[in-house]
Amino acid sequence: MTKLLMGVQNCVPLLFLVNIIASLHVSYEREIVQTISQTTGLSLAEVEQLQQQ
Repeated sequence: MTKLLMGVQNCVPLLFLVNIIASLHVSYEREIVQTISQTTGLSLAEVEQLQQQ
């Protein structure tokens, strides 16, 4: 998490989106994760890792 966070620390909108998603926990969560992955170029695993922290 620390390494990934250091890599995206200047990308405030991404962290903002991840924080929102982490607080949602809704049925379409997976779809949102895929959308963020496609939008930001992060892998699904990286997005999910951010989401779980």
